[in-house]
Amino acid sequence: MESINKNVWKHFFNLYKIIFYKLFSFLFFLDDQKFAFLLVSLFIKETNPNSKYTLLVLSSHRFKEETKILSNNFRILELPIFFQEYLRSFFFRNIKLDKGKFDLVFKKSNDKLLEKRKEQFNEYLKKFCYFLFKKKKINMVISPSLHYIQDFFWGKPTIYNKIPYLVIHKECLHASKFIINNLKNRWKKVGNYPLSHLIVYNEVAKKTFIDSKIISPDKISNLGIMRMDKLQKIKVKNVKKQVTFFSFTPGGPGTGYNFSDKRGIYNMFKNTHISFARAAMEHKDFEFIIRPKFADIWQERIVDALKSQNIDIEKINNLRFDYLTNTHELISDSKLIIAYGSTVIFESGFLKKNVLIPIMEEALEKKYSDRVMFKNESKKFDIANSQAEMIKKIRFYIKKNQVISQKKVSTYNKMFKKWVSCYSDSTQRYNKIINKIIIQSMK
Repeated sequence: MESINKNVWKHFFNLYKIIFYKLFSFLFFLDDQKFAFLLVSLFIKETNPNSKYTLLVLSSHRFKEETKILSNNFRILELPIFFQEYLRSFFFRNIKLDKGKFDLVFKKSNDKLLEKRKEQFNEYLKKFCYFLFKKKKINMVISPSLHYIQDFFWGKPTIYNKIPYLVIHKECLHASKFIINNLKNRWKKVGNYPLSHLIVYNEVAKKTFIDSKIISPDKISNLGIMRMDKLQKIKVKNVKKQVTFFSFTPGGPGTGYNFSDKRGIYNMFKNTHISFARAAMEHKDFEFIIRPKFADIWQERIVDALKSQNIDIEKINNLRFDYLTNTHELISDSKLIIAYGSTVIFESGFLKKNVLIPIMEEALEKKYSDRVMFKNESKKFDIANSQAEMIKKIRFYIKKNQVISQKKVSTYNKMFKKWVSCYSDSTQRYNKIINKIIIQSMK
């Protein structure tokens, strides 16, 4: 019955998308901003309507708690992602924005059709934004990433309409030579990016973007992460019989082969999850939690990896997926945290948790040496170089109450400040700079 309901909902949603697309196409050719605005307004989510300044948030689903935190001081309007996506797909119809053309979106190219569509999109958004900003009294537009194509095209029209465009860049883990060099090379080709200010959460990312000349040093700030303000006040009390594995993607983060099952660190992905499942079968009195960032393809790849060794996750009662529980709650409740290529490593260390980092298979090969994330930092934590070693070390941490030395605590705190958040009052700093930028734009 549940699968039938899901299919019915899926068909209904697809039908709705087709109707919306046809309707928007009609409105576009009429060049009617009013009706397009009314259509979109039905789906805009509003928070804190009585605040002094209004922030329009693009791709809001990609923020974790940032919009909620900002809504304590600002009126927040969240533009529906389906509108952004279909607006983009409408203007770039019959043009496949694959990896070969991805960079061309951000700079001038020799592709005449692509350039024509970019100009059409820009001109349309200039008029639509003028209408939207005026009617909704928008004071600033915010995006969670520099490289989101669906957000990028809003930059120029926003600034054209004399409204500041702010990017609060979520992906600041420039944690390997490969990532840093790749980003520098990509953004150097783009030149000046259409934005008013860029906020990052560590100095490494700040340096990368300044070196790439995508933005001048006076328009970029390292303000840490707002949601980490609460983490720095957490006092861990009760620890459950729980081990949590913050999963990484097939192919591996930072390798350039995300979700690949042929390149990158796929074997490491596969064997770490197999080891975790086998450890769960060995320790039935402990709960084993796998935390991917999202379901669908990520969970499917994990299930497939386990099936390759005839492991059925449905038959392991103490092993489950968890997407919903707050990250810091999972960390606090766990006796051991397993993670790779994530800020969770440093968040867990900051909370004085034992952390195990798998670095095995391809990650030990020379050709991937410059793609291993946090290569030097990982040496300060416990590392598992094989399936057998991972299972053995999980066993060790489950059976013994391993207390972290004060020296290690000090080291972990320094890493947390370097990579995650160097302030305990980030929220206050965000509020201050947003207010400052808005006030300056009004002069």
